[in-house]
Amino acid sequence: MRRGAEEEREPLRSGLRATSVPRPAVRSLAGTLVALLICSMFSLAACQTVPQPAGSSSESAAPTVSNQSARINSWFEDCKSSEQELIAFLHKMPKGADLHNHPSGAVDAEDVIRLASEQGLYYDRENRRFSAEVPEGPYWSPADFTDPTQTQINQAYSEVMNVLTMRTVDGEANRDGDGRIGHDHFFNYFTATAAVNIPKDMMLEKLIREAVSQRIGYLELMTTYTAPEDVQRVEELKEKVLAEAALEGEAWHLEINYIASLVRTLSLEEFESQLAWATERYYTPGLNIVGITILAPEDNPIALRDYDAQMDLINAAYEKSMTEHPENPLRFTLHAGELTLENAPYSVLSTRLSDTLDRGHAVRVDHGTAIGWDNKVYELLARMREENVGVTVCLTSNMGILDGDDFHSQFTLYHDYGVPVSLGTDDEGVERTNLTAEYAKAAQWFDLGYEDLKELARNGIRISLLSQEEKDIQLTMLEEDFASFEEYIVAQIP
Repeated sequence: MRRGAEEEREPLRSGLRATSVPRPAVRSLAGTLVALLICSMFSLAACQTVPQPAGSSSESAAPTVSNQSARINSWFEDCKSSEQELIAFLHKMPKGADLHNHPSGAVDAEDVIRLASEQGLYYDRENRRFSAEVPEGPYWSPADFTDPTQTQINQAYSEVMNVLTMRTVDGEANRDGDGRIGHDHFFNYFTATAAVNIPKDMMLEKLIREAVSQRIGYLELMTTYTAPEDVQRVEELKEKVLAEAALEGEAWHLEINYIASLVRTLSLEEFESQLAWATERYYTPGLNIVGITILAPEDNPIALRDYDAQMDLINAAYEKSMTEHPENPLRFTLHAGELTLENAPYSVLSTRLSDTLDRGHAVRVDHGTAIGWDNKVYELLARMREENVGVTVCLTSNMGILDGDDFHSQFTLYHDYGVPVSLGTDDEGVERTNLTAEYAKAAQWFDLGYEDLKELARNGIRISLLSQEEKDIQLTMLEEDFASFEEYIVAQIP
């Protein structure tokens, strides 16, 4: 049954963690572009041209309006009234790419607990971390998580699950159940799990299987292998998963590349060494490394102290690569502006994002939540739009780690000024999210239509670190995927 426009939408609950604060409406592309679809897939009539970001070429054909697309758009608006209907619609919708994904934070907490128990690790309850040694204070033993005869198994499991995920962090209050701010709760995960040996291949197999299931065609993962044979092993695993999906009638395609990571909280000497290592790996054939990023909290005292020196090193490395490899200089996609006034001074917020493009030579910005504070915000937005410097926005991450409710408006600011935005999952295991859930949140929080979500999916390819030729291939496949999906979904409309 179609719901009236006046009916209040049911807020997203459970894993989608809604708040009661009204979200600002984004100007819908559906309203301005009249429900666009690819005309080559449906109709040769009524074609209109979609404005493309700078730097694009043949990435999308001219869309058209059809009765089928109108029915899909209308039904999607109905689906936004219910969490389950919205998820059902979006689950198999082609989503382009996930460009902001940390495999180390993507592992499910259940698997971390299982591995820790199998490896004989204890859980230090006072310091909230796994340990190979028996803690001096209260602890859970390996058997406390797996032995059904242990009466405290549920208590142990629940306690550690709360530490390894953001499920107890209230997005509006930005506090967990013990009063810790979301920022500190999140970053404690990496300390808590440092003693657990989590095989990298296991991390990637989980992401591959989820990408195939959720119709994600391209992944840029913030992890690296040191040998081409390791990369080839992951490719073989991917082909195995794709073959299994095809046998089940779920044929799909997936490409994976990697981003080398620098840690901004190390000493300057270690940072410089990491940059040299990442540069060497970037130019090593067979490793599939397409870019370099910087990780760790920007508000860390070392990160704040050494920021200028780190940017100088990146600038020097980029200039050197322009001289030595003018056809393929280093490409940086930097975590930047993931800050609020609560955790960094105004002097940092007001310059961070502009400097990320100037000295950091960023071709894409990850997070970018502090955009409104930039000293030249409108000039910066225009520059990003004109140079096709996109932003990966991680809605669940912003909600949990930052004082997130206020900073969802970054999406609106970038979107309204034509900066290409793509949705990312960040650390999906810790955040208890996935790309489908991020699309659902964007649809409800910003009142986006189906055509808006298709543009987000396209943006994931447009602002990726693929070559233009590779982008064109991926975008062509994406349009074919949309056509197949829409043919399927229109048959499901009641």
